[in-house]
Order: sequence, then C-alpha cells, then structure tokens
Amino acid sequence: MFYVHRQRVGVSIYKERKVMRTLARKSFFLALAGVIVSFSHVQPQVSEKATMASADKVMSSFKSDIDLRGESKFDLRSEEKKSILFDKAATRTFTATAYCLKGKTASGRHVRKGIIAADPRVLPLGSVVQIDAGSYTGTYIVADTGSKVKGNKIDVWVPKCSEATRFGKRLVKLTVVSKAR
Repeated sequence: MFYVHRQRVGVSIYKERKVMRTLARKSFFLALAGVIVSFSHVQPQVSEKATMASADKVMSSFKSDIDLRGESKFDLRSEEKKSILFDKAATRTFTATAYCLKGKTASGRHVRKGIIAADPRVLPLGSVVQIDAGSYTGTYIVADTGSKVKGNKIDVWVPKCSEATRFGKRLVKLTVVSKAR
C-alpha cells in the first residue's frame, strides 16, 4: 500500500509510528485541556457585589425558609433530630477549612459569602452560627453539607480558590445563634 511510497521518501516505518504515537498522546492531552477550559467557562461566574453581601443580608434571605412557628422547612429525619449535639448559645471548638466551589448548596441556594457547610446531624441546615476565626469572624448560615464534613468540622465558603488554600485548616470557636429543627 503506502509503505512502499514512505520508504522511497526515506522515512522508516518505525520512526513514523513513534512520531504518530507521540502526536496521539499530545492531542489527547490537548483535547483534555480544552474540555477543562470549556467547563470552567460554562460555570456561572459570581460577581464581586454578590460575594461582598453581608451576613445580615444572607440571613434575611433564609428567613423565608422558616415559617411563623419557628420551624424550619428543611426536612430532617427523626433520628437526625435526636442526634443533634449542640444547644443554642453553646460555644464549641470546630476544625474549619474553606472551599470555593460554584453552584448550588445542599439547601438549594447558590453559594455566596456567609455560607458554611456542616454535618447536618450536628448543625442542621438553616442554623445561624457565629464563628470566631480571625479575619473570617462573623455570622454564617449552615446551608451546605460535604462528604468530608463530619462531626465537629465546618467548611467556610470563599469566592476564590487561592483564598481557600490560604485559609488552610484551623481551629475556630463556633456559637449557635439559632438552630433550625
């Protein structure tokens, strides 16, 4: 077939196959990089104004999730209600990390400043907490969960992944202001 023509040109079949394998590998990684870049541009971008919203504004948006009797609309199973460990105004030490994912939380809201992820058996979704964590001190709402957030661990949402890396892992004091049931 084409082998005769290639040999006349002076390119050995072995070298040509090696070049083709190298090109195939490079094209795979180039295609993978293209897919990653396209997904990063598809994700919704959070504006600076939305990330700078105060915790009070965030809390007011969650007040719609609590009916007039003071009961949360978030549905917890009865065994989860029994295993809630903390009372209102109890101050505990938690291990805190930060995350920067975009999208919606476990409670169905979009991520924004003033939101933390916690174990719903410890801090139910919709609970309002006060955190003493240096420059991250403030009032937060438990609106998310995570597979690695179990027990006395919380995950604070931050707008930039570099900020989440800088946050690291630290011990923080957490006071429950109001606990959703």
